[in-house]
Amino acid sequence: MTTPRQKLFTVRSDAEWRAVNSPVRVEMLVFMLMAGPCAIRELSSWLQRPADGLYHHLRQLLKAGLVTDVGSRKVGTQTETLYQTVAEEITIDRDLSRARTRERSLRLFHTMLKHAWRTVEAAFHSGTAVLEGPKQNFRFNWRISWLDDRQLAEIRRHEEVIDRILQEGMQKRQGQLIAHLTYLSPVVRTRGARSLHDEERDT
Repeated sequence: MTTPRQKLFTVRSDAEWRAVNSPVRVEMLVFMLMAGPCAIRELSSWLQRPADGLYHHLRQLLKAGLVTDVGSRKVGTQTETLYQTVAEEITIDRDLSRARTRERSLRLFHTMLKHAWRTVEAAFHSGTAVLEGPKQNFRFNWRISWLDDRQLAEIRRHEEVIDRILQEGMQKRQGQLIAHLTYLSPVVRTRGARSLHDEERDT
């Protein structure tokens, strides 16, 4: 069952920000955006999380208006409710000129970094992380570089290709469940040497 959705929903209110400030709920939204109408049973299978642990998070998404009930279907002798995101794409408010948006975005980023730590820790302790060879499934890479606008645009294009691969993986749901986190940020030193660019401008 498919219910018409708006194209884009932007997270702006306090309730909406609280709803997305959770790794589990972000995972749920990502899969629901890709899969369309689905039941908790399916989300549980895709995310490899117990279904009873997802109901609380689902209620938060419903309450915030990010997800809606779109009907039900029969599965054997049971009837299960179907849920769908309110839009084909969900994004956050990106106006960093506003202090409130900066605070909310930083809080969300911090939450996702903590989740990344727990994910990596579990992979290491379980023995499923492989750091080298043809079966490598873990990679940690820190780079810092000077980039101009052309180079930044090239990086964004490569990230779009990676994103398409990840979306294809969510659709096929084969192999192993892999987490992929990237970030790109200007580097601002609170203290440090004058840059070569500053020196060149002064000469």
